Amino acid sequence: MDSIACEEVSSPAAADFAAASENGKAEFNYAEAEEEPRHDFHDHHFHEHGSNSHSHSHVHSDAYHKDQVPHPEEMVYSDSDLEEERQHFRTVKAAFRYYRKHCFKKIGRQKTHYLALSSTHRNKLPSLPAHLDALRQCTDVNYQFILRILEQIPFDEPNEPTMEVAAQSPADQTESMPPVGSFQMDKVHTTIRMFVRDWSAEGALERHQSYDPLLNAVRKYVPLRDKEGDRAKILNPGSGLGRLPWELARMGYTSFGNEFSLYMLFASNFVLNCCSEADMYKIYPWIGQASNNMSSADKLAGISVPDVSPTDLSPDHCFGMVAGDFLEVFHRDGTWSAVVTCFFIDTARNILEYIEHIYGLLRPGAFWFNLGPLLYHFADRAQEGCTELTYEELKEAIIRSGFVFLEERCDIPCLYVQNARSMLRSEYRCIFFACQKPLEENTQVSNHETEVKYRLSTEH
Repeated sequence: MDSIACEEVSSPAAADFAAASENGKAEFNYAEAEEEPRHDFHDHHFHEHGSNSHSHSHVHSDAYHKDQVPHPEEMVYSDSDLEEERQHFRTVKAAFRYYRKHCFKKIGRQKTHYLALSSTHRNKLPSLPAHLDALRQCTDVNYQFILRILEQIPFDEPNEPTMEVAAQSPADQTESMPPVGSFQMDKVHTTIRMFVRDWSAEGALERHQSYDPLLNAVRKYVPLRDKEGDRAKILNPGSGLGRLPWELARMGYTSFGNEFSLYMLFASNFVLNCCSEADMYKIYPWIGQASNNMSSADKLAGISVPDVSPTDLSPDHCFGMVAGDFLEVFHRDGTWSAVVTCFFIDTARNILEYIEHIYGLLRPGAFWFNLGPLLYHFADRAQEGCTELTYEELKEAIIRSGFVFLEERCDIPCLYVQNARSMLRSEYRCIFFACQKPLEENTQVSNHETEVKYRLSTEH
């Protein structure tokens, strides 16, 4: 493939990550703020999509279809803020690079524990040594996949050695790394597993559960073009590895994803820019799952990615990614045709700010479509401004913010980054709703008036 076109900007860790497309490829200019720690959820229900944390990804650089690319709000930050960003950038790259060593340490401990068994007990586990060897081989495959992701980061930091991973041994690559904790390594493992959800045939069920209701609502309510003939513009904050905004672009809309996590941004850049064919790579996402495995073969199961070619878009499509904090990157300019949120709104410290921001982004008559649970990421942290609303309270706040409910469905079963072969399955009972910003502004709508509008809208 041709190399990715990118510009170096004044602060490598504080550049706008804008992606627009030409011939099915995206130009990625990275931006990311220091990522504040979120809850260290177990993998079976860990969804990391965004955070209401400050972001410094506001230096806009040129990209294709410049008239369609959102213009992030310009902000000025101190040297200490920028240094924090650079340090976070280094930490994320170090976590990816540490993957092999981290996995090998765990496998080594398993081997040590096996050898510590009595000979009688070892004889009862004749296949375990071969299984541990297979885990090492699968780890190597995953590590090569990770190195490909890192090789495609459009730039390295100033004064940092260029990433010449192929010329170094795995041991050499980790000798000078800063310490990486279990929190960072969990995110690397989660990122690998996100490829299953967003870009594999095995993830089709999860995408059907989570994405199809949203895509169907967009088809139902949002015309491809407005009265002036311009293409409808849709924003998907918390876009992860980019499959949902990619699907919206494939439907013919101008589609932009927004993501906060550098882990996800590195990976989405790779799959969207560097995977030109279906099933280009095989990964082994479940080798780190120690519990609830039915068989060794299940733990060693390989997954082919991507399930489709990300370049399979029409020649005139417009699709992009913007990095940074959702609340800071986008102006409340009232120009968007729709905002689509999936497993996202519970990432807010103050969910009311998300509601207000979405309302301000939308033009009059535009739509907000949401699907997801309410697993509040900051629920156990004593921080000022954190709000954990019930769905009833959330719905009332949405109505009082000016939205009109068009559709609402509860108890939608949704899996999230689940291992289909595992003995354990966690399933969310998600809420779906479709809301509309009125054509005429009136945020002081009474509950009775809103209920009447809701009844009328659902009759059509």
